[in-house]
Amino acid sequence: MNSIKTRVKIIAGFVLFLFVTCSVGMAQGEPKISGYVKSSFQHSQKISETTVSNARIKISGSIDNLTSYTVFIDGVRDDVLLDAFVNREIAGGLSVKVGQYKTPFSTDNLTAATKVSFINRPYTKNDTSPAFRDKGVQFTYKNKYFDAMAAALNGSGQNNSEYNNNKTMAYRFVAKVLPQLNVTGNYATGNNSPADDETDDFVNVGANGNVAGVEYSAEFARMKHGDLTKSAYFAWLSYDFDMSSELITMLTPALRVEMSDPDDDMDDDAKSRYTIGLTAQMAQKFANRIMVNYEVRDVETGETDNMLGLEYQVTF
Repeated sequence: MNSIKTRVKIIAGFVLFLFVTCSVGMAQGEPKISGYVKSSFQHSQKISETTVSNARIKISGSIDNLTSYTVFIDGVRDDVLLDAFVNREIAGGLSVKVGQYKTPFSTDNLTAATKVSFINRPYTKNDTSPAFRDKGVQFTYKNKYFDAMAAALNGSGQNNSEYNNNKTMAYRFVAKVLPQLNVTGNYATGNNSPADDETDDFVNVGANGNVAGVEYSAEFARMKHGDLTKSAYFAWLSYDFDMSSELITMLTPALRVEMSDPDDDMDDDAKSRYTIGLTAQMAQKFANRIMVNYEVRDVETGETDNMLGLEYQVTF
């Protein structure tokens, strides 16, 4: 009941903010309102369910030539508020961001949910990454050769209060080696657990790009907490076929292979997943699409639970 009241309060606050911002926008430039809706059906041996997985609205705009803002909510989540930050350009490709936003870690984590190539994020997101979203301050520097990011974050995650005076530090570097190849390195560290004084250390390296129409991405990640070490990796590729049809503008088959080991020192506890996907774009790419995924899941201990998924996404 409390979660419902909290959700209503946040949505009401957002509507009020939207009204005020639009009023101010008449004098300083209209804010941009966008969003998307995702509905999905997933079927496995254990569950068969239709859900509205996302119903998101974003408002963004500029106060002046150097200062921009973003507020992003999801009406179907208990923690309704996703992003709320201000970004200020400092000079020569250097900017600072303050508020709540995605932790600068992992290319896949930072890819918008509307642009991911599969229904479910890879295992690396939950198993070997710091908090997906967090509150803090981030500095970003970009030029034509590389991007560099450094952030100081609470470490307690999205919409959560801090429980200690330790901050999580997150660093990300993207080397633009070739037009067809980006190489990434990510590191985050911090005391993120109220249960003990052990530090969580996260490392992630990856590569991604587009070669002759084949889009690809691969990442390896490791998380260490005291004597516990977790590791995970994934690799995927896809290709866009132009259909030149009024009904379907593009067909995109995709294949992903991944593995996660929750304890590198323990045998027979790893899990693997092989995802075959096909996406039909019915308008401009990402604007109106239907995605079908079949996940072949393999666990070293226990029963497998393969999944068939269907997702419909519309952006506006």
